Parts: sequence; structure tokens; C-alpha cells
Amino acid sequence: MDINTEEDWNKHIEECDALLSKLPNCECYVTVDYIDTYNRSKHETKELKLDLEDYYSLLDTLDIKNGYDVLLTDDNQLVFKVFGGGYEYKGKFEMVKTLVVFNPKSNISLAVELGINIQK
Repeated sequence: MDINTEEDWNKHIEECDALLSKLPNCECYVTVDYIDTYNRSKHETKELKLDLEDYYSLLDTLDIKNGYDVLLTDDNQLVFKVFGGGYEYKGKFEMVKTLVVFNPKSNISLAVELGINIQK
């Protein structure tokens, strides 16, 4: 992301909070994948069934030291990219990064429920 000012950061946080406050409750298939170099090789993908409204309970179990970003994909997935603490691995600075993907079990359209117009 290209956020250069505190004002831009605050606007981004407000947008994420507004999106998340509208989440419908539906059962989802969830995958949790570490995507940083060290943890990717140490952890297998977790697959869960959770209600969408329980997203924060799941995120709270992860290293969330540096926050998260959220995206609603064209494929009707709600994706969180979670940023954890920093570490050095093989001489390079890295950050713990985790992708959490919620796929609704039903045919519910998250875009419609959230009032978002996704243009293809």
C-alpha cells in the first residue's frame, strides 16, 4: 500500500472498519496460510469451518503485531493479510505474514451484503 501520511492511514483504517462492521453472519470454509519465508516452511495450511462474524476471534490467535489488511475478491472471498512481528532469517529482515481466507458455504454474495459494487 502507498500510505504516506497519518491522515491516509486513518482513512484506510476507517474504510476497513466500515467494511467489517457490515459483515453478514454465514458459515465459511476458512484457510490459514503463513506466507513469510520462515513460517511457510514450518506450518501447514489450516482448514477450518467458522462463522464469518467470528473473524476477529481467529485473527486474535495469530501474530497481529503490525495489523492487517482486508480485501473482498471477485471470487466472493474475504481475505485478511495479517502482519506480525519482524525477524531476521538467512540474513534478511522479514515479517510474519499470514493469509486468512473466508469462503462462504452458502451462495451468499458478500459484495451485495456489504453494499459493494465489484466491476469486472
